[in-house]
Amino acid sequence: MSKTSCQIASNLYLVRQKLSDPTSGSKPVAPPPTNHIFVLDCSGSMYAELPKIREQLKTKLPKLMKMGDTFSAIWFSGKGQHGVLLTAEPIADLTALAGVNTTIDRWLQPQGMTGFKEPLEDVVGLVSKLPAKNVNNLVFMSDGCDNQWPRQTVIQAMEAASRTVNETTVVEYGYYADRALLSAMAQQAGGAHIFAEDFNQWAPVVEKVVERRARVGKRVAYKVDSDVIGGFVFAHQNGDLLTFGVEDGNDIAVPAGVPAVWYLSPVRVGKEVTSMSDAEAMTYAAISAFATRMQPQVVWPLLKKTGDVHFIQAFGKCFGKQAYSAFQAEVDAAVLDPARRRMAGFDQKAVPDDNAYTVLHLLRDLAADEDNKLVFDHPEMKYSAIGRRRVDATGSGLKFEADPFEQITGYSIGNLVYNEDRPNISMQVRKKGHVTLPADSPSSLHTTDARLFETFIFRAYAVVKDGLVNVDKLPMRLTDATRDKLREAGVGMRHIVEKGIDVVDVKSLPIINRSMIEQVSAQRYFETQIKLLEAQAGQKVYGSRMARRERVH
Repeated sequence: MSKTSCQIASNLYLVRQKLSDPTSGSKPVAPPPTNHIFVLDCSGSMYAELPKIREQLKTKLPKLMKMGDTFSAIWFSGKGQHGVLLTAEPIADLTALAGVNTTIDRWLQPQGMTGFKEPLEDVVGLVSKLPAKNVNNLVFMSDGCDNQWPRQTVIQAMEAASRTVNETTVVEYGYYADRALLSAMAQQAGGAHIFAEDFNQWAPVVEKVVERRARVGKRVAYKVDSDVIGGFVFAHQNGDLLTFGVEDGNDIAVPAGVPAVWYLSPVRVGKEVTSMSDAEAMTYAAISAFATRMQPQVVWPLLKKTGDVHFIQAFGKCFGKQAYSAFQAEVDAAVLDPARRRMAGFDQKAVPDDNAYTVLHLLRDLAADEDNKLVFDHPEMKYSAIGRRRVDATGSGLKFEADPFEQITGYSIGNLVYNEDRPNISMQVRKKGHVTLPADSPSSLHTTDARLFETFIFRAYAVVKDGLVNVDKLPMRLTDATRDKLREAGVGMRHIVEKGIDVVDVKSLPIINRSMIEQVSAQRYFETQIKLLEAQAGQKVYGSRMARRERVH
């Protein structure tokens, strides 16, 4: 097996290891039918999604599956709540649909908590009953975090299940799923880890997985010659990024027919070259794999190697799961399509400094001086509200009207508000104004105008929403000191002399820089993870209650 290395940075090499194919020279045979096995999360938080998924399974599968294919379904929620719904149903035979549909409607209902171990054990038992001549295609989907079993127990269950199937796809459904665990499960299975934000993204995933033929043949054992950064090797097949875990002794197990695997190494392996076929595409694949695992210290040198200004800028703005997911989806497209690479040009110096000026720096500098004023009524202030519209007191008829002079002169930023559960950062402002009181209100409340009552309200405006910049520009009346500071930091601004307004370009700034990430202590990380688990548990409980309420009504 030949091995070739291409240097990415100091102590970082992209290695290609070609694999021997034990099936080489064999007479081609027609691909056998596929047993499609879907393991579906039915925990409480899935209450809004399961009706759409049920309908898709009933209406789409008969059109997608090929003659001889079968469909099996396993449901799960919490510990002891799981089971096989359907076993090897030949859905291509339309006469079987009535019974299948009844079963899907009856059992795919939201309930309880989330546990991965038992449904994965069900896969092993199920496969033993399936036609041995067929290949087995496993799809595991969850929108949550396993709160029933230890992580290593789940990984071991996935390993046992993956040995019984030919191909595995792990679908991370929505922004509350445990990305780290699902990614590790896909890696253990040598399968694809796919993110689907909602049903609209889930639907094409199902169609793609069901329409293609699963890989035929057992896994073949190989060895790698180096410590592998991240503990996995990767390959790209059928449009999917596949990862394979490296076991003790540097052993890997890869399906027969995969021509080569790639990995990152701290040292050169085999022959060193300046370029090799597919190296650029697989550099983008490595960017995707390590971005999914939230390892920016590996992603940055890879990005610098590509010199891809578009992706360098996009990754610099990644803050939170939504931003990382959007970035990964774009990079995955660039792996397959060279036209998606370097759309904004080539510049290896575009990688920002470790201490680059960020959106956080900007907001702190703007809030530091109360004479910096935010001008909301300027046409370039385009803001998307993130919460529900506020409603006036029921039946009171009171309506707050902002001071028109203050609207023109602008508002000071009183505080910055950080959301505990989501990567949102908001500016809080105090608005002066009045309400018009009813004619019969106590006279002690009246001002010089018998019906006007002067008051104020606080409003929060999210500059960062779900890890993404929520405003492109901030029209400001800046003090000279603040304006000079922003210019020195290289912040883009356009000064409107006649109005005394500076339009500050927020979108061009990263939200946080690498130095901020590296300074997060282990204790702070642990505290953040605890808060994340609490938020996920709260979401589960809320979803479960909503599901019960829907069933009652």
